[in-house]
Amino acid sequence: MIERAANGPALISELLRKFGKLIIPVDPDGRSKSARLGRHADLIIGKRIWLPAGAEWRDDFINEFIEFPNGKFTDQVDATSQFLDHAAEFAALEPAPPAGLAVVVNSAGRTRTTTTSTAHNRDRGVAAAVRGNGQPITSNQRRAPVLSVKGEVIY
Repeated sequence: MIERAANGPALISELLRKFGKLIIPVDPDGRSKSARLGRHADLIIGKRIWLPAGAEWRDDFINEFIEFPNGKFTDQVDATSQFLDHAAEFAALEPAPPAGLAVVVNSAGRTRTTTTSTAHNRDRGVAAAVRGNGQPITSNQRRAPVLSVKGEVIY
């Protein structure tokens, strides 16, 4: 989520080219940060927001809420409020299938590990690959299935 304010439009434009549907432009609605947070006070006070216990950023995040609106920082509070404003929309989104993994060997014998989301047509050579859903990835050169392997990659 990126607000269409200040430098937001330029950032939105740049990131839409790179990440497409992952970027959600948000129009400022004129409410103050306090008003946006107030809408979600019952949810927060009711302890309905989960934060990972071991996260190193957790204490700073909580302190920003405790000190709001008089603390040194308010951006995480505001971002959280805006996220909660749109949470129902996110819940309705279909998750993207996980990217597959491929090991590509080019004509020079060099290998490269790549995901299906970054491989596109620039990798030429033989690949052993499987999509995130377990289906084999077809070769760009022959349009025939290449060797498919299921399992974890161990380094």
